[in-house]
Amino acid sequence: MIHKRFPGPSNARTRQFTTLLLLSASLVWTLSAACTPTEADSDAEMLAMVALATGSVSMPVSLVANDQSVSCNQSFTVGSGNTSVQIKDFRVYLSEFAWITPDGEVSATLPDITGWQKDNVVLIDLEDGTGFCSGTGTTDTNSQVVLSSPPANATGLAFSVGLPASQNDLNNTTSDAPFNIAQMYWAWASGFKFANFELSADGVNAYRFHLGSIDCSGSRASDCARAMKGRIQINNVNVATGIQFDVKDWFDGLAFATQPCMGASDPTTALSDGGRCQTLRERMGINHTTGAGNPANAKGFELRQ
Repeated sequence: MIHKRFPGPSNARTRQFTTLLLLSASLVWTLSAACTPTEADSDAEMLAMVALATGSVSMPVSLVANDQSVSCNQSFTVGSGNTSVQIKDFRVYLSEFAWITPDGEVSATLPDITGWQKDNVVLIDLEDGTGFCSGTGTTDTNSQVVLSSPPANATGLAFSVGLPASQNDLNNTTSDAPFNIAQMYWAWASGFKFANFELSADGVNAYRFHLGSIDCSGSRASDCARAMKGRIQINNVNVATGIQFDVKDWFDGLAFATQPCMGASDPTTALSDGGRCQTLRERMGINHTTGAGNPANAKGFELRQ
């Protein structure tokens, strides 16, 4: 692991940040807004026991547009034309979590949680199969990450958008959750979609942004020339309020259209693409040319407002 030094905060700022992190260990969020009160209570009890047993913290993850929460049952505007769109699907694998400290990154571990977390990978699922997501999503959702408590001098959080090579080579038909979801697998590349993000401007026809390894020559995902695994760094994270993904920021300055961005073909040279595919990939924290992670390119990954 390459360790990078970051300027440290003042002692007072560090104490404030650490206090917020440690207080958040007692807070638990429900896995799904669609759950009944009984189901929500059960999920909360389970997560509380996991956090208590593992010394972990639980951090919420939100999907927003211009800092306003969005869901499968509403419209919002994106892009240079302020196009009215709806969420049809939003699922993403996050991995390789690390706490940022003045001395570099300190790896964080994720306890296994049936269905959502395994081998230090979490599947964030922010669609619930209702409204505009009906027909593409599922009723199960996961809007939080459970990970090891931060060191006392932590100043931020880093993570990857995507999977390490070992997990990307798994067979989705024989693997445990969250690696067994057909909608998150590219059969043509024998690898996974790191992000499955779909928007619609009319409730039917979708713009599909599927992020994953490309330029593949063999039968395994690790044979792909461009990994296309993003790297994100967020400073001053407050675990109690969590982080957010801002769709409006992702499409900032881009014209919305239904020309897809998918891994089987590279539409970045197509006139109809208008640069959307390359720009969106880069905003996932990626160097588009090499496919390597580049946190400086990331946009729309933020502290929860």
